[in-house]
Amino acid sequence: MGTDQQKSERLAHPDEQARRARPSVAGSKRVQRAHAPSADAEDAPAQRSAAAEEAPDEAEAKAARVLVGRADAQEHGGWKQAPRKAAADQRYIPLWNDEAGAHPRITRRLFIGGVAACMLAAGAFGVTAWRRSLPITITVNGQAVELSEQRTLQGAIDAAGIAPAPGNLVDIAGEIAQEGGGTPFQATIDGVACTDANAAVSDGAVLTIADGSDVEEPSTIEDKTVGPNPVEHGYGPIHAVESQGASGISTVKTGAVSGKEVVVEVIEPAADRVYRRSYPDTGGEAVIALTFDDGPWDASTAAILDILRDNGARATFFTVGNRIAGAGIDAVKRAHAEGHQVCTHTWDHAAGSGKSVSLALMTPEEQREEIERGCQAIADVVGEEASRVIRAPGGNFPLEVWRNVEDLVEADIGWDIDTLDWKRPGAEVIASRIKAATPGDIILMHDGGGDRSQTAEALKTALPFLKEKGFRFATIDEMLAYPRKDL
Repeated sequence: MGTDQQKSERLAHPDEQARRARPSVAGSKRVQRAHAPSADAEDAPAQRSAAAEEAPDEAEAKAARVLVGRADAQEHGGWKQAPRKAAADQRYIPLWNDEAGAHPRITRRLFIGGVAACMLAAGAFGVTAWRRSLPITITVNGQAVELSEQRTLQGAIDAAGIAPAPGNLVDIAGEIAQEGGGTPFQATIDGVACTDANAAVSDGAVLTIADGSDVEEPSTIEDKTVGPNPVEHGYGPIHAVESQGASGISTVKTGAVSGKEVVVEVIEPAADRVYRRSYPDTGGEAVIALTFDDGPWDASTAAILDILRDNGARATFFTVGNRIAGAGIDAVKRAHAEGHQVCTHTWDHAAGSGKSVSLALMTPEEQREEIERGCQAIADVVGEEASRVIRAPGGNFPLEVWRNVEDLVEADIGWDIDTLDWKRPGAEVIASRIKAATPGDIILMHDGGGDRSQTAEALKTALPFLKEKGFRFATIDEMLAYPRKDL
């Protein structure tokens, strides 16, 4: 019902009545054509010509209707509804307008050009992608190799079947710190060195691949106080520091991984600390040193002390610290009181990690403890600081041990004659070895570590013999007072 009412209102509107009253040229012609009699076939060309003439008239009528509708809307200031045909004409906007100067719309040529450009770009991209999908040929170590997908240095290595061995990480002294810690490979691309495994490889490239190279550990360089440098030389039973040396200043390179140090440049030279092995030079004087290890021992030490007393001989006892207990305390006190020198042979003869034979097998802390506790055991008995002369178990006193304990030790004492009495070869054999002594000799025997009755019996015959030859028996401290010599 509302629709019929709206239609009636539009028909009643004055402008609508006026518009309907206007003559329509095109409409009149269409009516005339509708009622005109049919033309013969021979009049067809004339009809087509007439239709062509009518087309411009119809376009002009259409434009006139649009203008009238717009004028009516403006004149009545908000007329509710414009003619439907005019609204439809206003909403239609063509995609292009060849009269580009009059209307800001894209022209037909511009549109066609844009589409063509897009097609060309797509084609170029497709060609490029197609070409990249084709394999390329390169030369690796003189052999032709094809690459299809991974066109990188690593892809070339894999395609060529090469397995380069990585280099090593070396310390600043040139020794291996980490196997395989160097560069993974050495390579060139067209003669240019390359270390990037992801570097691009192009068609026709020439590559060389080789094993990786060694890389030196990171390091720092600084001026440091160095030395004195430890130097060991000579041969003989007396091991002592001959020269303390002096520090110097050098430019030092320190490895961040190994901790090693290498002197790059000496600014002020250091004086060497000399660890010397030598013999006492008695100048021909018939003096020898009798030494006894591994005591105190319950019966043996006392028996040997009796024989020494009876022959007016003094000796040096290298005691084992944990043996200075019970009767051992009395033996040490007596030896010290009778003018013998009491020194340490370590606390427990380097037992445990030292396997009772070598301080060198022990940690630096254990080495120091062996000497400190051995000396303390003596000091506790004699009431004074123990001698700083020692004898290392097994005679093993390498430079690394020496440097670690040198503040605790004045000298380490070896021997010239080993009687091998601990094997108990018989008193006569032991005695013959003692009698073979020459001026300056240091003789090794044992008062502990087992039954030493053969040693005691040997002394009963050997000491009177040597006394008759004019020999005097001195302590180690007395022997150290003589000048030193090398043989």
